[in-house]
Amino acid sequence: MGMPSMAKPPCAMWCAENWGFPWRLSPQWERLREDGVFVKRREFVCQAGLGTIALAVACRAPVREAPDSGGATDTQNPPRSMVDAGQNRPIEDGGNPREVDGGGTRCNRTEPDIEGPYYREGIPVRSNLNIHGDVGEPLTFAGTVTDLACVPIANAVVELWQANPEGDYDTSSSEKRYYGQVATDAEGAFSFTTLMPGRYLNGPTYRPAHLHLKVWVGNERKLTTQIYFDDDPYNESDAWYDAARSVAVNQGLATYRFTV
Repeated sequence: MGMPSMAKPPCAMWCAENWGFPWRLSPQWERLREDGVFVKRREFVCQAGLGTIALAVACRAPVREAPDSGGATDTQNPPRSMVDAGQNRPIEDGGNPREVDGGGTRCNRTEPDIEGPYYREGIPVRSNLNIHGDVGEPLTFAGTVTDLACVPIANAVVELWQANPEGDYDTSSSEKRYYGQVATDAEGAFSFTTLMPGRYLNGPTYRPAHLHLKVWVGNERKLTTQIYFDDDPYNESDAWYDAARSVAVNQGLATYRFTV
């Protein structure tokens, strides 16, 4: 049996023609709600306000473990130290919580980024994206979803998709390799287990390694963005790279907090 089709992205052409942010609702939303991933919309509005949200994200390279079968796992809730390890950037770069005039705390809004050409509807509900145990640099991508007052939002859905370590996207197979979505827990936390994405050609140069991300609250998409990695040699030549959404890695551990 041959390997699933993994395509090299024609990113330069697509991005030139599709700079906007299409607003699409995953067809899995109703099924997820029936399965208890979401609270009822009216109840959620009362509890969370459906305001803009903030996303605190952390990455680390864990000890390699055998991948799961591709279903949802109980690994989506990271230790709080992963997110709050004190290695976040200054407020002007990273959107850390800060005091505002009159008291209280406010999280800075995270800038969006283009969706790209390879978002797929019906992303599987799973936290382990390396479903076939591919060889590469292990990565756990974890964080929390909060509102602008830095209050965690439970039952938000985080979708993640990326290239495999060779820089290819799974554009056609039913497995949707390196695609996954999870719901946040009561503290707004989530986590994915994957491999570092590979780079791919975008015209005359390479796009830096990056992750694609969407966040939904109820039936409303709150964020579409991309996460980059510090010290990638192709960051500065990339048209969409933003240092404010770049994750620093220190001995396999990196933390980052950013908001929508």
